[in-house]
Amino acid sequence: MAAKKAIYYIGSDIGYWDVIQKRMQQNYAVLDFAYFHEQVSSEQKYSDVFLELVKVVPSIIYLDFSHNLKEQIQLARMIKRENSISEIPLIGLVDKKSEVRNCLAAGADVVHVKCGEYHDVIYDAILLMDDKVAKPPVFARGKLSKEISISDDFRIGYITDKGIHAEGNLYLEEGQEIVVESAIPTSIVPSKRFKVSKVDQINLYYDSRYSYDLDFKYVDQVEVDVSDIEIMIQSAESDEEKKKLEKKLIQEKAFKEREAQDLLVHVKKKVKDWVRKNTLDSAPKSTKLMIVDRSLAILSQIDRPLDSYPFALRMQTYLNKDVPEIRKIRPSIIAFQYLTIDLLALPPEELEEHQERIQQEREQSENQLQMIFDYLKSCSGYHPLVIIYNYPEKDSKEVQAQYQYPLSIVKGGLMEIDSLVQIGETYEKNEKARSDKKLQDQIKALKAKDPVKYRALTPASFEQPRFYISKSHDLSYVSTQYKVTMVSLTESEVEISCDERLELKTYRLDFPISMSIRLIAQADGKPCKDAEGGHKLYRGLIHSVGEEDKKEIRRYINEVFFSPLKEKREQEAAAFRELNEKKKLEKEALSNPVKEDSSEEE
Repeated sequence: MAAKKAIYYIGSDIGYWDVIQKRMQQNYAVLDFAYFHEQVSSEQKYSDVFLELVKVVPSIIYLDFSHNLKEQIQLARMIKRENSISEIPLIGLVDKKSEVRNCLAAGADVVHVKCGEYHDVIYDAILLMDDKVAKPPVFARGKLSKEISISDDFRIGYITDKGIHAEGNLYLEEGQEIVVESAIPTSIVPSKRFKVSKVDQINLYYDSRYSYDLDFKYVDQVEVDVSDIEIMIQSAESDEEKKKLEKKLIQEKAFKEREAQDLLVHVKKKVKDWVRKNTLDSAPKSTKLMIVDRSLAILSQIDRPLDSYPFALRMQTYLNKDVPEIRKIRPSIIAFQYLTIDLLALPPEELEEHQERIQQEREQSENQLQMIFDYLKSCSGYHPLVIIYNYPEKDSKEVQAQYQYPLSIVKGGLMEIDSLVQIGETYEKNEKARSDKKLQDQIKALKAKDPVKYRALTPASFEQPRFYISKSHDLSYVSTQYKVTMVSLTESEVEISCDERLELKTYRLDFPISMSIRLIAQADGKPCKDAEGGHKLYRGLIHSVGEEDKKEIRRYINEVFFSPLKEKREQEAAAFRELNEKKKLEKEALSNPVKEDSSEEE
């Protein structure tokens, strides 16, 4: 069976999976899918399932987060980070709406609440796989023009006393001021306003497109209201009284300004104390290791969760052109597997059989290494260690000379996790020693320059306190809002128009119910259409809703759909009542004629 026709369900709800298969076979039998079921459990690690997905490259993946949530989230992240399968539609399934946010954050394209509604679970998966084969549903479409707000979620990496460092997919510009909803206590930071001081696309922690430095406004600017004194000045009866009031006005303004300044100073101090208090309990992994291996065989050697290692681990079967994976992550160590086959272990008779594969891997590896070293040599201030495994006929000096990159070494044999762990630990230890020495030399130089001024200088004096937020903490989730106009709605899809440039991703909204929409490309592949008034028209799939939510959406659509008819009937009824009233008055007038005035006759 061709891998392109495979659909995987990863979970333990066999009854639900049976229904999905039956519905898929009923509606899309012509696509001739093969169905596979895997379950992440203590017997089968999520890395084993991941390796199978990389090998098969299915067309659709259903990932059920109802059980083994932590492992399923890890699996989702691995799927969406791996270039060879990252574009496969990943349909998340949950038991309740409260579980949706974590699943979306893990990378699910859409998330559906398991219930008796199955249409969108099938339709969304097919549409995201190939919109040309998806069967458009025949649902009532309500046309409307309703102004609403949609929320765009992103993540906080860390907080300083100046602001927050966040990551997300929303497009922001430096200098822009935005309003951010977060779990940062308003008792600490009263204002929700931030100024975008920096936007970047390198050294990212989450699987996002951008990182942002957002500076606190701390407190919202309050207008000083002295209108009562100004009115009194205008109505003053004498110049002396007017001068007294003008003096009072100046004093009142100065008092309010001092009050606002005192509040700003007080809030800044509270923020600094809050960050310092939380800094000691939060520290990121300082070393990041990227493994590039088309076989990812090293995963079979790993017998514990990837996040339990003392450094951050990222894996790829291959790197894309211009190595965006390295640009985004900025790994400390890049481990590259040149050949996936151990030539020394092969007997001569088998070596000949593998020549075509070996030649192909050589060509691919040379291209990949050239891209890696071209990028690294173009970087300023970024020089990671590059380790190349199983590179026959070349040693470290030859590779360093060939690519003109001194921080590269060649190690014989296939890549091994124990070797990498040892290298990672040694690297981190050496980097810390180098950093500490550099800092001590700097302190020594400053104290020699001015012993009195710098007598109390310590390494801590150079550290900016950072409160690093765990990705599982509510505080890590933040959002901003866009004003949009909902122009049409079915029970499965929605159309919105706005002036903003929106990424094709999931947004939240609260109309007509609390739900999520996944923006998708138009039929021509473009992200949006041109709408009236120069607006952009976007198309979205409705998800993250339950059975009762669906009923509420249908009820609202019916209201919109039949509102013109209802309005027409109400107008007709009003006209009928008016006509009846008119006829009634005419009848009364005929039955009670007005008598002529006899005085006129006389």
